[in-house]
Amino acid sequence: MKIVLTKSKIFIFLNLVFIVGIFFASLLPVEVIKNDLWWFGLAIGCLIITLLSLNNLVETQDFASLLFCLLAILFFAFWRYSLSIPIDGDNKIWHYNDQKVTLEGVIKAEPDIRENQVKYVVTAKYLDNSKKEIDGNLLVTTNLYPGFEYGDVVKIHCQLKKPKNFEEFAYDRYLARFDIYSVCYFPQMLKLESDDTSFSYIFYNKIYQIKNQLRAVINNGLVEPEASLTRGMILGDQKGLPTDLRENFAKTGLSHIVAISGMNITLLIVWLFWLLLFFGLWRKQAFYFSVIIIFFYIVLIGAPVSAVRAGVMSALVLWAAYLGRLSKLENSLVFSAAIMILINPKILRDDIGFQLSFLALLGIIYCYPVTTRWLEKMKMPNFLFVRELVSLTVAAQITTIPIIAMNFSQIALISPLSNLLILWTLAPIMILAFLAMGISLLLPSISLFIFAPVQAILSYVIWVVNIMARPGLASWETGRLSWLIMIVYYLALIYLVITTRKAAECQKKGL
Repeated sequence: MKIVLTKSKIFIFLNLVFIVGIFFASLLPVEVIKNDLWWFGLAIGCLIITLLSLNNLVETQDFASLLFCLLAILFFAFWRYSLSIPIDGDNKIWHYNDQKVTLEGVIKAEPDIRENQVKYVVTAKYLDNSKKEIDGNLLVTTNLYPGFEYGDVVKIHCQLKKPKNFEEFAYDRYLARFDIYSVCYFPQMLKLESDDTSFSYIFYNKIYQIKNQLRAVINNGLVEPEASLTRGMILGDQKGLPTDLRENFAKTGLSHIVAISGMNITLLIVWLFWLLLFFGLWRKQAFYFSVIIIFFYIVLIGAPVSAVRAGVMSALVLWAAYLGRLSKLENSLVFSAAIMILINPKILRDDIGFQLSFLALLGIIYCYPVTTRWLEKMKMPNFLFVRELVSLTVAAQITTIPIIAMNFSQIALISPLSNLLILWTLAPIMILAFLAMGISLLLPSISLFIFAPVQAILSYVIWVVNIMARPGLASWETGRLSWLIMIVYYLALIYLVITTRKAAECQKKGL
């Protein structure tokens, strides 16, 4: 049996098979999926059969040859996921869960400072005083003081525990994305001397020092809660906002502007591209300036994995916009997603940031032309690219609604309106905030005056959010969305996009 597929379709299909294989592997019991040699052997066996029938696969696209090729990729996906399963041993920190231990380790990430506590990700090096070498990460929750910094070598005495799930949130899987399988709470901690002179330590230490300086400048120039909102938008500090205000941002569909999210960076980089075009730059110049600005910004905030991932995927959208072929981005997007999943298979099922970034970009690719035509039919004005901005936002949110409802049990009904009223402020806030921070570093005595425009715009943002979040107006409590409803939603969306695109093509041809 012969199946006729273009090289482009074969490429995207094989990548999708790998992604689907990783997803199904994540659903299998650990006892089954951890047998990595089985999956590797099956993958190699199918690969050998595929290579022996390579001529049939390339020239005739024989069904049997294609089937073994797909099975090879599927089993390879199972094997890759099996390698991410932690192997227990007395040299692993999680081996000592439910025991009191004394260990030495290094703080490997920027401290996560909350309202009344701080969390440190510590890479264990030695156990007890015997200098027994161990490996693995643990999450330490402790008091704000005394504070520790990235790269500090610390001695910890605590009761190790396995992460516990609460309500419907799989906390163990959430931490497993970062290879964390142990936690401890409010231990005894002591800072030790460090002689680390590696490039990564010096680089990140300098970046975090700059971030701390910028935090201080923002705190001196703005009052609360505007200062916390600015730190979240620019530096990625997610926990500074008051709980009620953070909930209001979620109710109005604006959580993506509170912190550095995939959707936020996607919208920001495309909007920046359009803004540069509006001010007269050529398409090529706007493309390179936008990419340079975004990646400089990502480095400035410490290059967290989520921001780097969002930046890469967003740059792909920008590249397509630069070429004027936004609809031809599918292969690049799916391939980049497959590469990221290959590096860390756990992000597919357990990283909502990755899911929202990927789906938002799919929405921009497939739904943006549809939403643009709808808004054009509604005669919506396009002053300062308002129509494009609304269309872009709605397109990104159409594809992310089920994931948001499934994880947060609510849908922001007022999201299109709230985004229309708020998103135009993103660029002015960030541009004016960076200018104000630069001037305030040189002239700290006038920081309140320099930050005044930022304070005014942020006050407007918070006022709109609080108004929009009134009961009965902002959101619909959906409960936890079932898989069946989500599948039906996406099938209906696919059908709608296909039929709308076909109708547009027929209209162009005059049929």
